[in-house]
Amino acid sequence: MVGVQPRAAQDRHAEAVEHFHREIAFLQRVDHALRNRILIELHQRLGSAYLRLGHAAESAAALTLALEGFEARLRLGADEPFSRYYAACAYAVRGDMEPALAYLERAIRMRRRFTIARARIEPEFDALRGERRFQQLVGEPVR
Repeated sequence: MVGVQPRAAQDRHAEAVEHFHREIAFLQRVDHALRNRILIELHQRLGSAYLRLGHAAESAAALTLALEGFEARLRLGADEPFSRYYAACAYAVRGDMEPALAYLERAIRMRRRFTIARARIEPEFDALRGERRFQQLVGEPVR
């Protein structure tokens, strides 16, 4: 995903959507050890980009795929901080604050420094920044 997230961060969401779709198509054609985990992130990022473009239905569909992929991994016993982090992002983008915070908290417990550093700059968590619990989780001053 080199170069894709910076496009979204630069408000080049339409271009990012094209890249996300290409990466999803590629992953569906190859056997990759981290394919399912990567697909969770791609669908989460795709859902976020669609939402920023004003495409609510496409956003909801992509975020649902991300969360379904995450739940499938959990059922298989593949509980790791990265997928939990992307699930937290998906819930935050959907406006579901409680599961977003719960999954982020667990991801932080599993891989603290890396997850906190990412959460502090992640645009998907913008809606959570004013929440006391989010601020305590990522070590930001409580406002």
